[in-house]
Amino acid sequence: LRPDTVDPTLLRTKLVSDIHNRLGIPSLSANYITLYINNEYIGLYVLTDLFKLSWVEFEYGEKDTTSLYKCEHSYLTSGVDNCKNENDDIQGDIMEWNEFIETLDNANSASDIEDIFDIDQFLTEMAIEFLTGGWDHYQNDHNYIIFKPKNGKWLYLSHDFDLDISGRNMHPVYTIEEFIKNSHLMDILIYKILHVLIKFFKM
Repeated sequence: LRPDTVDPTLLRTKLVSDIHNRLGIPSLSANYITLYINNEYIGLYVLTDLFKLSWVEFEYGEKDTTSLYKCEHSYLTSGVDNCKNENDDIQGDIMEWNEFIETLDNANSASDIEDIFDIDQFLTEMAIEFLTGGWDHYQNDHNYIIFKPKNGKWLYLSHDFDLDISGRNMHPVYTIEEFIKNSHLMDILIYKILHVLIKFFKM
């Protein structure tokens, strides 16, 4: 249950959630609820689910997954990695996660990580964040989840959209180069390609 007090329209969470779901990107659903307590009207709220173990079980049929990480203050590098496993039973057993981060650190191009990380899905998320002004996710090093389905690739899942479509850090006020955070992952997946395209169109 979200009051989304920073969004007087109460539209941002709903709209961005719907965009994700309409595009078939793994995401949360959002709707509205009118809250009464003891017959007293409290207000209109946004109701969403959460990226928790129960969400994974419902969406993927995996009970008690050990591959769901909530990231706060993380750019998915060993130097800036503060992602916590949502399954409290395996806090001391994160070898798979450490191997994932190490592979990202050592990657020189998309081909080095495409077998373990869903790059197309990640880049789609980055495009959505840019087009909706979603500065409060990877670009601000939080409000996202990393999840690996069984026998699948690691996925980037964003959430908490109340500051998206807000006019802050939005195109065309910022170019994509100004908007996207300078990190190793952005460098190998976006900047290298972007610089090649810029050189090509300047020829």
